[in-house]
Amino acid sequence: MFLEKLLKDALGTENINIKIRDMSNAERILAALKNDGMDSIQIVTDFDQTLTKTQIGGTNDSTFGVLGLNSLLSQNFKSKFIETFLKYHKIEVDPIMSTDEKIPLMLEWYQRILQLMQEEGITKSLLYEMTETTNPEFREQVKETFEMLKESEVPVLIMSAGISSILETVLRKETLFSSNVQLISNELVFNEEGGLEDILPPIIHPFSKNERALGLNQPYFLEISKRRNGILLGDCIGDSHMADGMPNPGEILKIGFLDTEVESRLDLFMTHFDIVLCNNQPWKLVLDILSQIGNDKTHQ
Repeated sequence: MFLEKLLKDALGTENINIKIRDMSNAERILAALKNDGMDSIQIVTDFDQTLTKTQIGGTNDSTFGVLGLNSLLSQNFKSKFIETFLKYHKIEVDPIMSTDEKIPLMLEWYQRILQLMQEEGITKSLLYEMTETTNPEFREQVKETFEMLKESEVPVLIMSAGISSILETVLRKETLFSSNVQLISNELVFNEEGGLEDILPPIIHPFSKNERALGLNQPYFLEISKRRNGILLGDCIGDSHMADGMPNPGEILKIGFLDTEVESRLDLFMTHFDIVLCNNQPWKLVLDILSQIGNDKTHQ
C-alpha cells in the first residue's frame, strides 16, 4: 500500500512520532490524490509551528515572537505581551472548551495585542525594522517541498493568524514567496504618519482560518476552483478546518504537527487529522507523498 510503503522505506516502521488515525482511509485518500495527479491538488498550510519548528525551551522567532522577544521594544511591553500570550494560548489549546466558547476570547486576545502595540508606540517603520531581524527556523524539507510545488505549479495557500507584513518579509528572505504562493493573514492599518490604528477586519484568529470564512470571491479561489483535492497542514485544531468551504471538494489529506503536550492532546488531534506528526517532525513525509503523486523520482 502507498502510505505503508512510504513509512517503511523512508521513515521506518517503528517511528513512534508518526500517528495515523485510520490507515485504510488514509490509503484511500492518497490513492485518489495519486490517481488525479498534481494538476488536481492545492496545498493549504498554516505558518507558525507548521512551516517552522517549535522550540521547546528555546527561542524560535514566530510571527508574534517578533513582538514578544524583540530587543527594540521595552521590557514592560514584552512582559505584558508574553503574559497575554500565555493567558489566551492556554484557552486556544484547551481540550474541553468548545470552539464557540473560544471565539469571542480569541477576538479579545487580538484586541489586547492591538492595544499593547499602540501603547508601545509601534510604528510601520519600527515593525519593518523588527521584521528584518527575524529568523525563524523552518522544519527540514520545507524549502525542498516548496521548490517542488513551484516547479509543478501547485498553488499553496498560507493561512496565518499572525501579521501579514511580518510573514511576507520572512517568506521573501527565504525565497519561499513564489508566484504559486498566496498569503492570507492579518493586515495592520497605519495612518499617514505611520502610527498603528487598527487590524483590518475580519480578524483572522486560530478558529476563523478557512476558505468559507475568508470569502470565495477572491481571485485566488476562483483561479484554483478546479483543483478539487488538497493537502492540509497545521498545528492546532482550528487549522483542521482551513479547507472548509473549498469549492467542489474532492479528497483532503489532513496532516497535523503536534509538538507540545503531546500525550494530553494526541487523542483530540487524532480526531481532526488523518496523520499526526509529533515532536518536531520534518516535512519529509509531505515531500515523499507529493513526489509519489507527481511520479517525481528526484526526491525518492
